[in-house]
Amino acid sequence: EAVLIIPKVVGGISAIPERIGGKPVRLAYSVPTKFGGSLCLPAEFGDRPVHLLGGSPDTQYKLSRQLNVVSVDGNYHHKLATRFNQYFQPDKSATFAKNKLWPTLREANLGRNFGDGTDKAGAPYEAFRRSCVNIKRMWNKQSPKRHFPCTLELFSV
Repeated sequence: EAVLIIPKVVGGISAIPERIGGKPVRLAYSVPTKFGGSLCLPAEFGDRPVHLLGGSPDTQYKLSRQLNVVSVDGNYHHKLATRFNQYFQPDKSATFAKNKLWPTLREANLGRNFGDGTDKAGAPYEAFRRSCVNIKRMWNKQSPKRHFPCTLELFSV
């Protein structure tokens, strides 16, 4: 349990306490996208623990080289799973897909269906599950010395 604070003032991070009400403070960094992003530079965050808001899994991982990332949000891969039945494939090995980083379940399974036998029922859950597995694998494989706490318990569909 931590207090999340999104720094909004360039140069103001040093004024943010490390604890509030006995709880640790985790700084939140808004990953730059076409919709916006943090005004503060990653270097300003120093070694403070950071939660990443927004951004794709690969962009989040790249930012972990500049920030002490301890948690990330999953809105990006959730949106692609629920809207398009797409899942994250970090090694781009989905050579069969139009988008090798984000293949669709239809492309990956040659028409196999999920849930009640349609693409509408269980497919978003399967796409989200695959993204979670692949994101966890990416962080653990590419960051073995950081011991990133990928403890996400995956559900079965």
